[in-house]
Amino acid sequence: MKSDVSQDRTYLQIENGSVANFAFPFDKKTLAAKLGVTLEVLSRNFVSLVPYGVILNGKSVIVKARSLLENFARPSPLIVNPAD
Repeated sequence: MKSDVSQDRTYLQIENGSVANFAFPFDKKTLAAKLGVTLEVLSRNFVSLVPYGVILNGKSVIVKARSLLENFARPSPLIVNPAD
């Protein structure tokens, strides 16, 4: 499942601190188009980020558990070799 949301994760720029609030400069339909996915896939991917402390409300995003999201976003050494 990690690979399903990898593109979405790249838009989650986490600020300093444990909670971050920000807004996308465009609607979800535009974001989906920029990522090359359907709106339904984007929505499912954001729902899959809820256990990692991410809440999406319209254009607004709240990251309530930064450490959970960072651990989720950390590349797996089995997939990505940091030495490359």
